[in-house]
Amino acid sequence: MATLFWFSYIIGCMRYFTYLFLVLILKGFMACTDDTEPVLPAAPADRPTDSYSIIQDTILDVPIIVLGNPREQLMTHFITEKNGVSLEFIANNADRRRILTDQLGNAYDIHGYVVDGPWEGQRLDQLSAGMGYWFAIVALSRGVELYREGIGAVPPKMPKAPGWLISTNTVTRGAGFDAIRAIDDPVIKDFVIRATHPDDPFLLEPDDRVIIVSLDGETRLYPHRVLDWHEIVNDVLRDHRISLSYCPLTATARVWDLGTTAAEADRFGVSGLVYNSNILAFDRATESLWTQLDGRCVYGDRAGELMTEVPYLETTWGTWTQFQLEPSFLVGSASLIQSYDFYPYGDYDENDIITYPVEHQDDRLHKKTLVYAVHYDDVTVAYQYEDFDQ
Repeated sequence: MATLFWFSYIIGCMRYFTYLFLVLILKGFMACTDDTEPVLPAAPADRPTDSYSIIQDTILDVPIIVLGNPREQLMTHFITEKNGVSLEFIANNADRRRILTDQLGNAYDIHGYVVDGPWEGQRLDQLSAGMGYWFAIVALSRGVELYREGIGAVPPKMPKAPGWLISTNTVTRGAGFDAIRAIDDPVIKDFVIRATHPDDPFLLEPDDRVIIVSLDGETRLYPHRVLDWHEIVNDVLRDHRISLSYCPLTATARVWDLGTTAAEADRFGVSGLVYNSNILAFDRATESLWTQLDGRCVYGDRAGELMTEVPYLETTWGTWTQFQLEPSFLVGSASLIQSYDFYPYGDYDENDIITYPVEHQDDRLHKKTLVYAVHYDDVTVAYQYEDFDQ
């Protein structure tokens, strides 16, 4: 078994080094067809760089606000109806722990929890949403509305493959089954100050991107530098078993709530298959395949089932220190030996290369521009950081 494990582990690592080699070759022969770079806009002179702005929008008659700050690289959203009341919000930039207030006197943290006021302890509702590369959001959605610019071309529906709930035209093998090892035994640490623990081998830099999950009052950070190598983490927050997936190829994440009574086998792993360049997860109970963005089983015994999503935030470690000073965070696995000192995909996050085939593209933005996409039913609306500098 030990030999099999190390063999699978080496195969998984080979995926990354093969990709780096291909990037070097392709860059020598391919000219970038889009010379736009995903650059953050300069903040207007009349607005402090630490201010958050609110966009009011509606998606299929669901009223939402989108809260964002380009300088701090954070966007999130909330449904503005709660308890039968239509809420009006003001961004409170003086106190990061009470970032929003409403007309009823409720104060909300960045996760949407009421931290003070008549609804203390309740949480605002959210739609399915998250960050991702523009090309991936387009490829994985039925036409994307770019905020202020309208909807792009709607791709034709592709026929489903026999036994599948999706077309397999862009289902490609990127690695061996379970070769990229998900973390089933996460090592969680409390934040330590660099000055007092200079020998700590795992230290977050201000620009390190992190995914933040808050559930029933417990908050945990999952750094990209770990997720880039493992892609899936099976963890427990407040007695809830969760599975967090992150796809480095599309820069998209999702968190699924497996409940408080989920069986040990009901964890998720990396199948090695990608769909529109996005990972397909598998559950260890039945080895059925699941799409990441909608949490839907598309092949296997559980075909048609949907997972319950947990909202999450994504930003940089430097920004997050403005919201919470002493979080716990994932540093790795108790059983998998891995170094997280470098990004395994070279300049993939900046270049114009899409490694695996996708069904549909939209050239209104650079392929690797990070957008915040909100999904409801068949509608997807994408927001850019620069939308909050208007």
